[in-house]
Amino acid sequence: MGLDLIPLGKPKLGYEEEHARLFEALKEAAFFDIPSPPFFVRLKQRVEVLLGRRVRSDVSTGRLADGPILLRQLEDISVSPYDTLCCPRAGIDPVADPWLRSAYDESNAKREGKSFEQFRQDIHGEYVLALAPPSPGLPHYASGPGQYVEGYAFRGKALTLEGIEDILGLELYNKAWMHLSPQELVEYSDELEEAALRHAQEHDISRDVMALEAGDDCSHEEEQLLILLSLARWCRYWGENGHPVWSDY
Repeated sequence: MGLDLIPLGKPKLGYEEEHARLFEALKEAAFFDIPSPPFFVRLKQRVEVLLGRRVRSDVSTGRLADGPILLRQLEDISVSPYDTLCCPRAGIDPVADPWLRSAYDESNAKREGKSFEQFRQDIHGEYVLALAPPSPGLPHYASGPGQYVEGYAFRGKALTLEGIEDILGLELYNKAWMHLSPQELVEYSDELEEAALRHAQEHDISRDVMALEAGDDCSHEEEQLLILLSLARWCRYWGENGHPVWSDY
């Protein structure tokens, strides 16, 4: 499966403390949640198979809870990442109407004989990520359409490019496998940028690495830095907008 970094919802106004508490409880609910690369990930998965995903007591009620229940509780008091990205919604926002017609023309629903009106009703209210404005919160390094994660998730596989772990050092590299609060995301963004700039200076990379953008013609070393800086911008965007990030592996 690999590593995916997934923004969770940010707290609705007035629910900040409850949101933070549930996020911490959700981390506790992730049995044997070891922030380490593949060997420990496989160990965690084996333990979960043996013990199941039933977890420790919920910190507020003392009742046995599990991750899905805590996640639903968190979602009930959260603003969706889609809203932060200003994604229009099918059938609600007029800007999505042309997309809706195009999506229908290319859909299995049309080929199966469903009417446009049926199709519209089926996806009414769904967010249209393709119509979101450009944002650091929409990573170039994503899983792509049809995957189990949303398009705003950062595909951590990019971090396995040869040499990146050496640039970061083990502790900072492993941090990508941790579930991070908004403040921790901003701090991680700073750490990633500092590591990238330090590496550029130490290796006499003359190009302005802070100006690197996805799609640029890059050397291997520049691509390493582009991945780190892309992740830094992504972490800063979600952290400054109040969203925690869940590392799924």
